Amino acid sequence: MAGSISAGLGEFFNGTRQNLTLAPTVRVGRAVQTSVSYSYNRINLPQDSFATHLVNSGFSYSFNNRWLTSTLVQYSDTSGLLTVFAQLDFIYPGSSPENVPPPDRSARPVRRWRGSSDR
Repeated sequence: MAGSISAGLGEFFNGTRQNLTLAPTVRVGRAVQTSVSYSYNRINLPQDSFATHLVNSGFSYSFNNRWLTSTLVQYSDTSGLLTVFAQLDFIYPGSSPENVPPPDRSARPVRRWRGSSDR
């Protein structure tokens, strides 16, 4: 288990902002990781004051060292929106940065494409 706690106070447009964020993360074995974070912001402006709450929940699962998936669910009370983001990743063999050769700067293009606007 890991996580972070942060707090801050600073300027926000013509006012101030107070912030508190809690973000624990739990890793279950080598394949599963979950996280939850909560952010509270108190905004004080000359014309108005308000508070915002933002909750994030994440889940990652590695099927093996080539296939992995992650999902993020986010709720913001300011917008009232619940957002879900999910992705499935495949790591192509040989696609790691150490296996990619440097670009050949001496090579010249064999053919140059000319679009209709270039004629």
